[in-house]
Amino acid sequence: MRAVEAYSLKDIDHWLESDAHIQGNGFWLYVEGDSMTAPLGLSIPEGTYVLFDTGREAVNGSLVIAKLEDSNEATFKS
Repeated sequence: MRAVEAYSLKDIDHWLESDAHIQGNGFWLYVEGDSMTAPLGLSIPEGTYVLFDTGREAVNGSLVIAKLEDSNEATFKS
């Protein structure tokens, strides 16, 4: 797996606040599309904002995010 460059402040077009306790840097992503919508279990519908914490270790069953190498978009899966 190869790392890609991180997003910069110029990529941000919307700011949200949270009182969540995070361990690293946090950022929100807006969900587009229905790939994370499910009839049973975890379902994250289009239009939802998801808060990610860069200080938490990915464990089995957690949501993880990856920036797509060839675009300014990201994807996440559980």
